Amino acid sequence: MSAPSAASRSRRAWLGLRAAGSRPHLRRRALAALAGLLLAPLPLVGVWGYESGLILAPLLSVLAAFDGVDRARAARGQGGMGPRDFTNLALDPATLWLTAAAGLGAAPLLQRVCDPLGGLALFALGPGVSAILGWVCGLWGGTLGASRRRAVGLALLPMLASTLVALVRLYRDPAIFAYDPFWGRFAGAIYDEHVAASSIYLWYRAYNVLAASGAIALWVALVDPALVRLRPVRSWPALTLATLLVLGALTIGLTPDRHGFHATRASLARALPMSRRTPHFVIHFAPRTATHREIEAVAAEHELAWDRLAAALGRAPRAPIHSYVFPSADAKRAAMGAGRVEVAPPWRGELYLHYAPYPHPSLFHELAHAFEITLGDPWFGVSRHGLHVNMGLVEGLATALAKRPVDRLDLHDQAAVLDRLGKRPPLAGVFGPRFWAHAGRHAYTAAGSFVRFLIDRDGMDAVIRLYASGGRFQEVLATPLADLEREWVTMLRARDLPEDVLAAQAERFRARPIFARPCAHRIARVVREIQRARARGADEQTLERFDTLCALEPEQPSHRLGLADELARQGHHDRARAVLIELRGRDDLTSGLRAAIDERLGYLALAEGDLDAARAAFERGLSLPVPEAQARALTLGRVAASDPQLAPLVDRYVGRFERRDDGLARSLVRLHSAHRIAALPEHHALGTYLVARQLAAVQAHDLAARAFASSLADPGVGLPDKRFIRAARLGLLAAQAASGDLLGARRTLADLRTGGLERSGDQALLRRWAARLDELERCCARAGGGLKDPT
Repeated sequence: MSAPSAASRSRRAWLGLRAAGSRPHLRRRALAALAGLLLAPLPLVGVWGYESGLILAPLLSVLAAFDGVDRARAARGQGGMGPRDFTNLALDPATLWLTAAAGLGAAPLLQRVCDPLGGLALFALGPGVSAILGWVCGLWGGTLGASRRRAVGLALLPMLASTLVALVRLYRDPAIFAYDPFWGRFAGAIYDEHVAASSIYLWYRAYNVLAASGAIALWVALVDPALVRLRPVRSWPALTLATLLVLGALTIGLTPDRHGFHATRASLARALPMSRRTPHFVIHFAPRTATHREIEAVAAEHELAWDRLAAALGRAPRAPIHSYVFPSADAKRAAMGAGRVEVAPPWRGELYLHYAPYPHPSLFHELAHAFEITLGDPWFGVSRHGLHVNMGLVEGLATALAKRPVDRLDLHDQAAVLDRLGKRPPLAGVFGPRFWAHAGRHAYTAAGSFVRFLIDRDGMDAVIRLYASGGRFQEVLATPLADLEREWVTMLRARDLPEDVLAAQAERFRARPIFARPCAHRIARVVREIQRARARGADEQTLERFDTLCALEPEQPSHRLGLADELARQGHHDRARAVLIELRGRDDLTSGLRAAIDERLGYLALAEGDLDAARAAFERGLSLPVPEAQARALTLGRVAASDPQLAPLVDRYVGRFERRDDGLARSLVRLHSAHRIAALPEHHALGTYLVARQLAAVQAHDLAARAFASSLADPGVGLPDKRFIRAARLGLLAAQAASGDLLGARRTLADLRTGGLERSGDQALLRRWAARLDELERCCARAGGGLKDPT
């Protein structure tokens, strides 16, 4: 008998593949593998982890539901389902999950994979558990449905209902995150990078498995395995077990906010039990916090923002707006899921903020989002055309209305810096589908500056019509976006920006988009591990985690700076210096980073008593173009290095390498050190200024105002330079306003206007302060009080 020919073997293989492809069970696994392969080239999304899990969990749920339907229907036609058939409950979801994971397994060939084990754990918690739940739904659908179409519909019904509940909750309740049986975990804000397999997520998945176990026990109790049809109770023990499991799952599932699976207004009220009503707001806050101590000033700032937005837009949302002001980012993350970011969904009429002294960096921007409900589509208040939400207009309008100056630069100057640095994103992407593909700081700055340009060019009414249209520039403004972009760029390039300003801003705009950082989530977890190890006093473990951080993102100099700081904290000065000197030899550093290295080298030398080396390091840093706050820090070090008496006091005040993480202890040490500096006659003004800074930090505003005024009135040497004088005057203005000395604040504002505040951002800041004082005076008038005269 002759051996089969090559053609015959190929034909048999092809027929075998066709036969396999005709089997739905295998086609579904091929689809899961293909989905993984298609994702594999995409940065961050194409590896085992949160993003891939969020995308593939619903797909695997649906595919597993089809598996469950087919298993139940096949068992009915083959004489029933026995105990051995339930092994498919493990095998079907497992093989689906494995094929999807195998498809993603191609990622290491196409991109960097930073945390395969941690990512695999997240991928198991997401699509892995979702596939099991989908199979259980399919089993019940196949049991109850007379036809395959009806069976599939019944199997998918829980998924549709669950998704609808999650969407309604995200629309209605103050939650940025969502947990869903079939989607897994939606972390919410894209810029919040910490998405580890938390204890809450593990507990949620345990609850899901509890519910699935109850559904299986109920099937055993109520379904005839021979006919795969419902019948009277077959097993009372199984029914009892099912009842207990289902009741347990319902107890958990009906109170999700109690377990951290959701956030409601009731749960936020437990976190922020106090409130202050104003004409347009209900401000929620926690007792014995900075917000509590400053609530009248916080209320006045809210009303000021409302008045300015209502005047700019000519319309306002329905009052009151509920503003939830959390004491910290961690408190907000625990309560509602958005840690690092502050948010205000336009349709909800609520703001979710962290406390910050005036001017709050985000209040105006977030309130502008609440005003957008009067501009955009009626359901969400966003700029939308069809299914496309124009995030460039949503965020750009809020940024344009806020016009927040940064480092003494107004919004257009910040965009001009982006342009000169070659980092300005193209507007077709910002106002198109690729808004999130850009670094947040780049996209927000460009979008805000461009919308501000359109407001000045065409008027607010035209921009409101543009927002309502979803961004149809040609139709609304009679000019295509490309032509408008050229006009805007011409305006930016006409702005006068010295080279030192560009260099000083380079570090601020260094950030990359999250999807260009393959290790973003792993890095966030390592940073948390560093914080925990440091809190436990585990020095070696802290250094090991810093080494891991530097290895994960070697191109990021800030990790090496953190390592040097930790080495110095632990007393390893020589090793810290070696790390800093090696880092300074890199040729890709911005001037801000080089100055930060010099500042650390200066304080290392200061701590060791080598004042000459310290002074040289601080002067080297001051020779570089840096933002004003950084220049003040370097100047303080240089002054300290010039006086042996002052050096140890400034070193103690700054605490650059201080091991104490207790904020109260550090504040007390700084206040004590500042008083000792003030006791030195030749440094009285400087010490008094530092005392004022510490008093202002704990909201002792009347005492801070006196100290700031004393530092400015010192008849002796005075403050080190004009940067300190400017900071002292701004500090005095803030302290006078907060303590009710509005007449004094008016005088200080007048001094600032004639005191060399020449940049565009300076003038914008002073205009905001003038409006702030007007609002505080109105608040005093409403309360029946008068203005305080310091004399």
